This record gives sequence, C-alpha cells and structure tokens, in this order.
Amino acid sequence: METPLLTAAARLSALLFALTASLSAVTLDAEYSLSYGIFPAIGTTTLHYESADGRYRIVAEARLHGLAAILAHHHTERHISIGAIDAKGRLVPQRYETLRTMDGFRRERSYLFEQRHRYIIFEEHVDIQRKEKHFDPQTMHYVETVHPEKMFYRHIELYQAKDDLLSLYFNGRETLSALPVGETFNFAAAGAEHGIVKVTRQVLPLHFIFLLDQDIFRSKQGEVYVVTDEALYVKSAILKDVFLFGDLKVEREWLRTGP
Repeated sequence: METPLLTAAARLSALLFALTASLSAVTLDAEYSLSYGIFPAIGTTTLHYESADGRYRIVAEARLHGLAAILAHHHTERHISIGAIDAKGRLVPQRYETLRTMDGFRRERSYLFEQRHRYIIFEEHVDIQRKEKHFDPQTMHYVETVHPEKMFYRHIELYQAKDDLLSLYFNGRETLSALPVGETFNFAAAGAEHGIVKVTRQVLPLHFIFLLDQDIFRSKQGEVYVVTDEALYVKSAILKDVFLFGDLKVEREWLRTGP
C-alpha cells in the first residue's frame, strides 16, 4: 500500500522544515513545491512552527496534485512534533506523530518520549479496506465487497534518541554550522530508520548531504542534497534516484516568520 514518491516528499519536507526554522521566531510558515523527474509541480508541502509559554508544535504536511494524486491513490502525509522548550532554548520532544492516508488505507504512527527513563515507545495503527470482486450468478454482475482490517503494533525502540525528525535540526543547527568540510556527523532521531541520520558537509558553502535509510525514501542511496542560505534557511533540495525514475526536487516558494 505504500507510495514511495509522497513518502519521500513528506519525510524530506519534514527534514527541510526543521532546517529552516529559527528558535527566536514565535511562528514560522513555509511552502515548498515538489517536482519529480520530468514532471513539474506534482505536489505541495506546507509547514508550520509555533511556540508559546515554553511549548512548541511543528506540523509538516504534503500532498500530490492532479494526475500524480490519482496515480498515487490520493496519498497524503502529515508529521507533527509536540513538546517543551528548556531553559537553553532546546526543543524537548514529548510526542512525534505521522499520518499516512491513501484510498482505502490509513496508518498512524506515534513515538512517545520517556525522557526520564531514556526510551521511546512506538505505536502503529493501520486500517485497510480490502476490496474483492466476485461474479454473482443471480444478478449476472460482478459484485464488490469490502473487508476491513485493523492492525496494531507496540514496542520500545532499540535505539535511544532525544530528538525526532522535526526537532532534530532545530537542536542540531550549531553542530551543522560548525561541521568541517568533508566531515560526517551521525544524529539520533526517532522517525528515521534505525534512529540514525548521517550528515556530511560539502565543499561548496552551505551545501550538505543527508543520508537516510533507503527503506524510507526508496532511493538508490537515500541521499538528500540540501542547499541553504546564510541563515541556514533551506532554498532547495534534491533526493537522488527515487524509485529508479529520477530525482525528487523541492523548491522553496515562500517563508514567513511572525510574532
């Protein structure tokens, strides 16, 4: 039931949004356009950050348009990070949630941070509407029946992480800016496969390569090439070789901050 294209778009969007945010902003909103191979403007990602009274909330959403939406079974993605802001200005996630919907499919995942005991509880709810057709000799027509299925999983993650994919790069901005050219740093984050995100700084100024598990992005190497401006706001990004068809490209349309 997975559609690799929008999964890649949503996860990449979450990554990009985290990089664009400034903790001094009470609110931040951004929009990115998505293109794939030779197909321009196949989708849009909207992103929102807000903070008040020592709390924060981040929402990243992605959806496809037109023919791409039909081919991808109207696949949409939403990612939410909720938590507190400590005395040093660090985001302390308490819950990270993802929602994927397609025609006849809904999957909710949540990561509950037990910061005191340093472990993460993972839960997944899946609802599937399986359709079957059979020939009814009485009516002489094919009849479609729907068989709903529900699944639930719960376990404690094997890795430890203080961040999720959205909070990570708020908290990792200092590490990113100080990372020497050619050096790689491993970040721990819930939501990444096996809890690891690898970042390498390129020779060109403000260019980075993010390496994520290819099971997330269905790309050949899982490489995301990110270009930022001097404020570390993401201008563009490319996810290479997605599903053997080409590159997933993300371009910033606009970004606004406010009180």
